[in-house]
Amino acid sequence: HTKDAIVKSLTIPRGEEYLESALVRFLRARNGNITKAVKMVNEAMAFRKNHDVDNILKKPLPKPVVDHLNRSFYQGYLPKYDTYGRPVFALRGGACGLHLSKLWNEKPEDFEEWAYADLEDAFVHYHLILIEYLTTVIMPDATKSAGKLINKYVVVDDLSGFTVRGALDLCHMIGLFRRTTVIDQLLYPELLGGLFFLNAPQVFQKPWALVKHVIDPKTRTKIFMLGGEKSYKAILDKGFPKETLPVLWGGTDSGHHISEFENPRPEVFEKMYKYTLDNAAAKNYADLRKNALKVEKILPKSEKIVRKTVPPNSILEYEISVDGHDIEYSVTFEHKSNDSDTLESISLEHPARLESSAIRHHGQYGVSAQYPNGGDVVIKLCNKYSIVRSKTVYHRIIHYPIA
Repeated sequence: HTKDAIVKSLTIPRGEEYLESALVRFLRARNGNITKAVKMVNEAMAFRKNHDVDNILKKPLPKPVVDHLNRSFYQGYLPKYDTYGRPVFALRGGACGLHLSKLWNEKPEDFEEWAYADLEDAFVHYHLILIEYLTTVIMPDATKSAGKLINKYVVVDDLSGFTVRGALDLCHMIGLFRRTTVIDQLLYPELLGGLFFLNAPQVFQKPWALVKHVIDPKTRTKIFMLGGEKSYKAILDKGFPKETLPVLWGGTDSGHHISEFENPRPEVFEKMYKYTLDNAAAKNYADLRKNALKVEKILPKSEKIVRKTVPPNSILEYEISVDGHDIEYSVTFEHKSNDSDTLESISLEHPARLESSAIRHHGQYGVSAQYPNGGDVVIKLCNKYSIVRSKTVYHRIIHYPIA
């Protein structure tokens, strides 16, 4: 990977002046082992390319889907920083327990308009939007405000009101939290400054035990399980100015910064949503992604060929996901030779397996003027190795003119 590519994708905040600190974060994540750190950087860059993370802030979810997620998870960025100048992400995990099950039992209005494969797909996409907005918008502001590099944030999660029903609902989502945890540790190592659970009840221990073993041991040392006010008051008083904390936690801020069922649109999230909409409009992403995902059921011991013609001077993009287990796929670009009718084939992706636990796979290819007749993108979906199990695959192919 080139230096410019790493600067564009991995520095926090973005910029060549923060390249050294970015590489140090990856080195620390691998305990100073340079070989392992280089491998991790390569894996992070490949993941960002495969899933188009660099463009995630140009791909907003429809407002009904955003509202649905924010009604199910009470969350938000506080407008002011902690004592050390770091952004604060706040949650009320206990209070949202009554509504958590709605995330899986009720699909929001207009969900299919954006054509996500499922709510897990949408949740992971939204999670990446939250973190990319943090690292590319909020942290640069925090750095400017502090007059020094700010590349960490803290999380405060209030578990007051957490119930046995909440624990059961949370256990159903353990796989999803594991996915986002693995993504965060790969793409954003050493970003977490601290995670404080307030009012943590005994019933929370079981779902937490199912998640914490996938968290890096060093990261676990930054997680604090605190009881009631007597346990957390001194810690919050030391780590957070009064004007930063909401009244709920002994602060003086009475603003609406954490989403809730009755009001899922805190001010910071409204700014974030407008930011992604403006980016989408500037790049024409919003209209392009009104093309729905197509659904293919691949029977056992069979394969499916998906083909779409792409004109010259175009950017081709394709997306693939599978709803269960895995599927083998390959992607080629076929075109006629300039001086004959001979069909030539270029391999864009060699056969590989796509796991259902992965987020939606994304690929991109430029069809330049050297192909005056354009060509066809061909996606092969192979289920030949499955004896009895059918696979449902979602895919979409779009193209737009090279700017």
